[in-house]
Amino acid sequence: MKLIFCTCLILLSFAAIAMGQTQSGLKAGTKAPDFEALNYEGKVVQLSQFYKKGPIVLVFYRGGWCSYCNIQLRQFQSKLDEFKKYNASLIAISVDKPIKAAQTVKNLSLGFEVISDQQTNILKNYQLVYKVPDALNKKYKGQYGIDLQAASGRTDHVISIPATYIIDQTGTIVFAYANEDYKVRTSPEEILRELEKLDKSLTKITFIPIKHASLIIATKQSSIYVDPVGNREVFDGFVKPDIILITDIHYDHFNAEVIRHLSQENTLIVGPKAVIDQLGFGEIINNGESKTFKTVSIEAIPMYNLTPERLQYHEKGRGNGYVVTLENKRIYISGDTEDIPEMRKLKDIDYAF
Repeated sequence: MKLIFCTCLILLSFAAIAMGQTQSGLKAGTKAPDFEALNYEGKVVQLSQFYKKGPIVLVFYRGGWCSYCNIQLRQFQSKLDEFKKYNASLIAISVDKPIKAAQTVKNLSLGFEVISDQQTNILKNYQLVYKVPDALNKKYKGQYGIDLQAASGRTDHVISIPATYIIDQTGTIVFAYANEDYKVRTSPEEILRELEKLDKSLTKITFIPIKHASLIIATKQSSIYVDPVGNREVFDGFVKPDIILITDIHYDHFNAEVIRHLSQENTLIVGPKAVIDQLGFGEIINNGESKTFKTVSIEAIPMYNLTPERLQYHEKGRGNGYVVTLENKRIYISGDTEDIPEMRKLKDIDYAF
């Protein structure tokens, strides 16, 4: 259900909207464009850092000068605790300067992120650019005392079409609503219902590819990291691992510094003997062996090369592939291997990497 806000301050007419240069906004099913921008405190914020933690509710508003926008932002603030039940991050965006965004945060006592998009890079990527006609801009300033240039620092009087998006943890837009009629907005209750549907529709297992062989497998009960390598900061913001699986000794699969950074007191480190010998701690599991950690079953599968010119890189018996069973699903992690007989013999595999 959309909210139609009623107020004595009517700033635009449908005719005026038609005169402006508008875009319709991205649709559900689209990959959400990532961005970096300044928040109201002047700090750089990156969108993709938020959906590591849960879904994002992205609210585009016209500016702190807009009474309709302020009503909507207050309503979202009033439901902030309910958004947190879904681990949802609420982010509001306008073309206002950071100092103006800070005033909005203070005036409305907002407890969520508010971002300044003065250069309209985000608006352009989300197709939400609206150019206020010159005649209407003069009316704003003359009759209502609204100075768009003072608010944003822009001389072209560009603002955002009001819009609300829900972005899931894969970075996909799963709910989209944009309306050039600024009086019609999504309500927080509607967004909460959408978040509830999203929560129920999610598979019990979430797969988060990082880079190359690095992968996170997450459920509500456990988090498994596979071959975490590279810059350790890449993993900041994700739930810490209960289990770390390592397939082989090569640098693109095994990084002792990253493993030490990620490990907690109860983290189970699992790898073949060649890996654990180099690391100095962890549980050895060799080809054909199995281990169970709480509700997670781990079976070590051979991984090796077959072609003569590659035998020197991955010899049989040194590295592990894995079959991980959790939530009644069997997940095959091949490691760096070729089309080996042991792979072909596997049965009832639900997911393979």
